[in-house]
Amino acid sequence: VGDTRARDWTAREIDLLQTVANQTANALQSAELYQDVVAEQRRVQAILDSGLSALYATDQDGRFILFNCAAERLTGWTLPEILGQTWEETLGRAHPHSAAPLAWEALHFGKSLRVLEGRELKLRDGRVIPLAETVAPLVDKHGHVTGAVGAFWDLSREKQAEMTREFFLRMVAHELRTPITKILSAASLVNA
Repeated sequence: VGDTRARDWTAREIDLLQTVANQTANALQSAELYQDVVAEQRRVQAILDSGLSALYATDQDGRFILFNCAAERLTGWTLPEILGQTWEETLGRAHPHSAAPLAWEALHFGKSLRVLEGRELKLRDGRVIPLAETVAPLVDKHGHVTGAVGAFWDLSREKQAEMTREFFLRMVAHELRTPITKILSAASLVNA
């Protein structure tokens, strides 16, 4: 290949040069495809990171392969720290009697699930928050479960608003009960 003298090439040398050229072309094409895949991954990650919901994806063994910025902010775990780990290994269960993670159920039963209350999430700092969660299995063209994709939301504000509303209703009921009781007592005295 590096010979600069003018000469006739043999058929074997031409075949060898053709093979080297083909391998080089294949390597360049593979590099271009790799760059396309990396660029597409960046686009998908940017789309996922732009959402307000905490999003994740797992492989068929339940190991995280995706964890968006909202999930990082909510849980305290970063993608590099959680990558390749399972829900149980990182987020764990809020309490020993807590239900299995929805991703586990999607992976094992192949069903989409949505739970809007009654679940809790243990954060990296140990705090436990109320959680809404939805998950769906990822399936290949043969119908085999290859992973799961899910979203979860912190329900702390909603729970706090619910407690404030209940407190307000109890207080109003108590305050209304007192004057009504006095009026009824006075009315019964007048009628007597």
